[in-house]
Parts: sequence; structure tokens; C-alpha cells
Amino acid sequence: MSKRQGFWTRSLQRSHSANHTRPWKCEVAGCEYSETGFLSQRMQRDHLDRFHTEGQSDSPISYLGATGSNDKAEIRSILFDLVRADRGTEIRSLLGHYKALRIYDQMQLLKSAARSSSTSTMSILFNDWDGKNTENALGVLAWAIQSKNHEVVKWLLRNTDTRLKGKATYPSFREGSENEYMLNRNAIDPWSKILASVLESDCETIFEILLPELVDEFLTERTKAKRDPSARSMTLEVIRATSCQPEREEKLLKLWGLITRPRKSELNLGVALGYVAESCCSLPLAKALLSYGAPINYTNTGDTWGNYRTSLHRALRRSRPETAELAKFLLYRGANPDVSALKSSVQRIEDEIGAREISKWLGMTWDELVTKVKADREAGICPPEYL
Repeated sequence: MSKRQGFWTRSLQRSHSANHTRPWKCEVAGCEYSETGFLSQRMQRDHLDRFHTEGQSDSPISYLGATGSNDKAEIRSILFDLVRADRGTEIRSLLGHYKALRIYDQMQLLKSAARSSSTSTMSILFNDWDGKNTENALGVLAWAIQSKNHEVVKWLLRNTDTRLKGKATYPSFREGSENEYMLNRNAIDPWSKILASVLESDCETIFEILLPELVDEFLTERTKAKRDPSARSMTLEVIRATSCQPEREEKLLKLWGLITRPRKSELNLGVALGYVAESCCSLPLAKALLSYGAPINYTNTGDTWGNYRTSLHRALRRSRPETAELAKFLLYRGANPDVSALKSSVQRIEDEIGAREISKWLGMTWDELVTKVKADREAGICPPEYL
């Protein structure tokens, strides 16, 4: 591990400990701090003295005023509790403390608000956020979608410039930096992530709210962008998010139907077909991509791990009933079983484990399947479910 990686690991550990490890609980039943607890025994003792004696107000604001505390960890802890409790008036009185926090801590508070708070609390935090920009706003939008917070989703769409029509390139952010998602360090397209979040939410209301925005975004051309904007709705992350669930597939197919148009290049569709074979093996998605013009024997996916395999080859890298069914479908639709993968450790399709064990799922060997499909195609026969 490099020194920089070690730094980020230690920072994340400290942040996690500060926000989630609170072993000292309030001893008074019904108090919110009996569950959330405190960062230190001193904070627990002060809370009991200040809040649970006669004449004291059970308010974090009165607590700060009484103690005169400037401890950043303590203030951050109180702000997180206020956001969880959706106490906007008290949050507003602590805006000076909020703005003194690191941008990362501000973003974590916004994440908490996106999950459970009202639009009032969100507006207070968002409007005074030092890290406010369109890319980061899209990150907050994704969190609200994941939590199915309909009102905050609609508020963000009304109050932020999510579409960036004036930009020459597609919006993006780098995950892993202090003011972004803490997942990995790859630059990604936030609208692809938002679409994946919409599908994973399994919420029809969220989908209908976002559909006009998604259509508009995936049809907006950028002067310096090389690929078709609709290709961003066909990424591996998006396709994987369907998880072979019919309701999710229907939503994605509805979106594709609204944004698909004649292509300058078949590359994007071929890549997407490869993603289907590599991840969910969905027949409805594969059928749709072929109907749009995806080249069935496309090999150069543009991904180093793709190794110039066709979709048929990529499906058969695993031995499962759904991969066998997709392979059979692709053969009937014209996939070539003899294409070699030039940069793969297993170059021939028939040598992949999915081809070698296909009889477990289809009741015939790979050679028997290829021979049968060839004879059926020559006779003009195709199973109706594959058309």
C-alpha cells in the first residue's frame, strides 16, 4: 500500500469511527441519544447534566451554548443528529459551524439529508455547501434516489443545473477524492450512475420523475464528446443494475426506446451487447440491442478485460443455465461459433467452460447444438421466442 493510499485508509477509518462508533449512550429512556450515543464519556456526562436536570432544555443548541464547546468532532456529531432528526431551524443556527467543516464532512451531512430529511433541511445545507457544483449535486441526487426520497429528488431537479447543456464534454467526477463518492478512483459519468440507481431503487415514482431528465440528458450532444450520448445509458454499470429482474428491464427498455436513433457507428451497440453477455445474460435486452443494429459478432469492446471476445464467447465463460440460453439465442440470431479471441487465454469458444458443460443445461453437447442450429437456420427455422 502506498503512503497516499494509507492516508486515505486512515482518514476513512477515523471518519467512520467518528460518525458510527458511539459506545456511550444516554441512560434516559426515550432520548434520541439513548440509541445514537456519544463519542466520549465526557459528552455523555455533560448531556445528562445539561439536558436531563430540571429547567434544562433537551437541545443541542443549548448544550453548545452552555459548554462553549468548539470541539469539531462534537459539533459534527451534533449536526449529524440534527440532520437525522430533520431539525432545520437548529441546523440554520449552526451554519457557521457547518461551513467550518471539511468539504467531505459537509458532503456526508448532505448524504444523510438526501436519505431521510425534508426539502427544508436539504435547502439549508445545499445552499451553504462549499463543494457545491453540478457534478457533486448529481452525487447527492443519486443518494436521494437510492433512498426513494421523492421530494428531495424533485427539489434537486428544480434547484440545480443537472443537465449541463452548455458543456462541451459529458459531466464526470472522480470517485475516491475527499469531496466525491468514496468507492474507487475511476472517473465515471454521473448520469450513468443515476440511471443505475433509478433501476436499483425499484420505484416507479422515482423512474417517472427522472424519465424526462434521463431522456434529455442521453439525447444531448456534446461538441467535444466522441461517443453517442445514448451510449451512456448502455454502460456495464447500468446493464448490471437490471439484475435480470423483468420490472427493471422494462424500465431500461422504455428509456432506450425513447432515445434510440440511427447510429453513426455500431460500436456502442456492440459494446452494450457484450456487457449483457458478460453480466445479466438478459434475452430482452439482447433482443432490443440487436433490433437497434448491434453487430452480433462484434469483438473489440474497448475494454482491456474484454480481450476481443464476441458476445457469444463472453457468455460462455461461465457455466450457468442463463448463459447457455443466451448462447443458444445468439447462435439462432447468427452468431459465429468459430470466431477466435486473439487476446484471450482461451481463444476458441468451444474450449470455454460454458461450452464444455452446456449439456448440463440444454441436454446436448456444444457440437450438437452448433450442428442443430446451423441446420435449422438453413431450413429457415427459429424458435419463436428468439425472434
